[in-house]
Amino acid sequence: MINLDVALCQKIAQYTAKNTSDWIVYDERLNPKAQGETGKSGLAQIYAGNIILEQDQEQEITKGKMFSYVPHYIENGKITKQKGKTQSVPGLTSVEATDLLYGCMAPNQFIVGKKIKMPKLMGKIVDSVKIFFPTNVSKDEINKIKAEITKISFNSLEDLVTQIYKCFGPMMGKMNQDNKYKLKDVLDDFLLQSVIPIIGQKYIENVANSVSDQKKYAALTIAGKEQSESSGFGKFHQKIKFRSKNKTEQDNPTVAWYKGGKKDPISHHFVIQSRDSINKKGEKIDGMLNIGGLDFKQIVKFYNQTMAKGIPVVVNCTDGIDRTGILMVALMMLHSYDQALKEGKDITQLPEAEQQALVLKIVEGLKKDRGPYFLRKTLDVQNAVMLGFNLIGHKKKMDLNLKKSQGVLPKLERAFFQINNHKNDNENNKQYRSKLPETVADVVTSTKKLYNIDTAPLNVFTNAIKNGFDPNYKLKDNKSLIEFMVGAYNREPTFKNFQEFITLLIHGKEPVLKALETASINNKDLNFLVGCMKNAVHSNYDIHLNDDEIIKTIHSQDIVSLTALVNKLNNIKSEDEQVNNICYHITNRINEIIPKKIATDKEAKEQYLQILLKDFASKYFGKETDSKKRQEYFLTQHYSTPKVSTWPLSLKKVREELKAAGKSGKSQIRADQAENIEIVLKPKYYGAKPSEKLPSIFTVINDVVKNISQEGNFFDSQMEKVCNQMLNELEDIAKKAQIDLPDMRADVDVKHKKTIK
Repeated sequence: MINLDVALCQKIAQYTAKNTSDWIVYDERLNPKAQGETGKSGLAQIYAGNIILEQDQEQEITKGKMFSYVPHYIENGKITKQKGKTQSVPGLTSVEATDLLYGCMAPNQFIVGKKIKMPKLMGKIVDSVKIFFPTNVSKDEINKIKAEITKISFNSLEDLVTQIYKCFGPMMGKMNQDNKYKLKDVLDDFLLQSVIPIIGQKYIENVANSVSDQKKYAALTIAGKEQSESSGFGKFHQKIKFRSKNKTEQDNPTVAWYKGGKKDPISHHFVIQSRDSINKKGEKIDGMLNIGGLDFKQIVKFYNQTMAKGIPVVVNCTDGIDRTGILMVALMMLHSYDQALKEGKDITQLPEAEQQALVLKIVEGLKKDRGPYFLRKTLDVQNAVMLGFNLIGHKKKMDLNLKKSQGVLPKLERAFFQINNHKNDNENNKQYRSKLPETVADVVTSTKKLYNIDTAPLNVFTNAIKNGFDPNYKLKDNKSLIEFMVGAYNREPTFKNFQEFITLLIHGKEPVLKALETASINNKDLNFLVGCMKNAVHSNYDIHLNDDEIIKTIHSQDIVSLTALVNKLNNIKSEDEQVNNICYHITNRINEIIPKKIATDKEAKEQYLQILLKDFASKYFGKETDSKKRQEYFLTQHYSTPKVSTWPLSLKKVREELKAAGKSGKSQIRADQAENIEIVLKPKYYGAKPSEKLPSIFTVINDVVKNISQEGNFFDSQMEKVCNQMLNELEDIAKKAQIDLPDMRADVDVKHKKTIK
């Protein structure tokens, strides 16, 4: 079985097209203007249209015919982006992942190192076209043109054409339009027959010397209507291995495979047509690449006899950008599959996330290697990935020697053709236009602002996620989009940003929630946000929490409001575990905020302590109207047998028993201390600040405990337990409020402070 999930392949292709970043020239003023010119340029790696992942103002860039690419150099016999002693063939770039694949410009775009002179051939040009000159032109004028043309020396086809037309300029001004066209046709034919083969030969020799120690390589060309992309390889088109039955309107086979001789620098030359094809029935085939039927199998055979055997492949179209990019991605996918298979692994059977990461790494790596204009359209990326899966599928069938593919390959081919069909380019791109950067020009314009990923505001990341970019995608330093988004919130945790975050969570629901829960962020904000999102998404809770109220309370950092919210959350006991989780997350977040607030705000600290002490006093010495309820709760929580005759503990009973004990000499506590205890333990305080009163309360109750221990005959042991419980809770209060208590729990001689009035 071929064992390929077509729907998953399509999904991965769409994912890759969506999440791949672009290398762009962000400052056109730095871009070299003339073909072959190399200069310093400003390049940036852009994600989601406006997030800068990497930026380089000093990156070298070389101008091609229409686009630019990153120049490579030859260092220690290998091609590298690191500047070496010798620049490699103009337009030739290596692939970091393997030394068996390269991208390049067409041979007719080659710029030779040493200028070429062809005086005899140049003279023949004039003889060939003089019949189109006006009849009144003198021999002297013709000889003058001939003398100028024979002196021409050139280093590229474009350089030669520019100089020829400069020599013919004055004469062409006297010619009628029809003769101008005829002259151009003769010149084009001359260049094709006499000049391009010379330039092409130098191109081939230089490429072979650059990519292989054996000075031998295989070429894969994507040719257009005029076949100019493959014209420089003409001498290698004699030995035909395969010609597709599908043809272009110009009667060129959609796929042709030629084999070089033993001494030729090119071992194989594979030519694929782009656009304008018709099949064997005479029906037109639309598409960026005209591949169909058995053509896929031939590409796999080409791979098996080249890259699979260690022969490097150099892919070219005109500038080696979009069409070249599609084939380079597909071949790298096939090569990755083939290499993994040798280790007993099938990459097409990996989990979806791992396949996505692998394919995305291939595309991103090739974009970085080739330059800022590699694969400029999102549909090109989808096209490339689907072609890669088609090649893998055909290789599986060939390796397994299967006669049938159980319908998998036809489905894969249809999925490829659906994207490949150029008639749908505009219509398809409309569907993506609002979500995806279609071309480099659309990514960066003079009016679109770019943001550095480390300092970008929160809305830049939330907009990317809203537009469908993967929140789990690792952007930089192994950090995902969601992690950078949380980082942006933490840099500026404003109420506005919080609302932006919550809105995204509500609309994102499960994908964003999962991304948050799996992200490696050590931050309590994350728990809080996840909790809030769960609350917002699920509307069927039996207890409703007002998100706006929660958000405002937290961002106000008002101690009274925060503690009131904590109390409210602590009192919620729901049968729905999700509700309890929300309460837990939000409480944790608040309990993180309060210590930070009171550590720097003295007034907030006093407020917080006042609240804690009031709750403490109400719990143990509440008003008569609620004392019974509080006492019953306390006893139920702390004792197994609540039937105690001497209990409940009330302020009145403490005072009366202590007074009686003091007068009778049974206790060391004096009557005036008993009065102080009454004042201290009242819910409403007088005089000193709570931070000053807390140590005094602790001291008084500690005195009571020690006297109970010494005079066990007037208070039972249960009273001692209760008072010790009070001391423990006071210590907890002191810890929460960041107050130091006297270290006296083990001290026998305790002197009660007389500051209490």
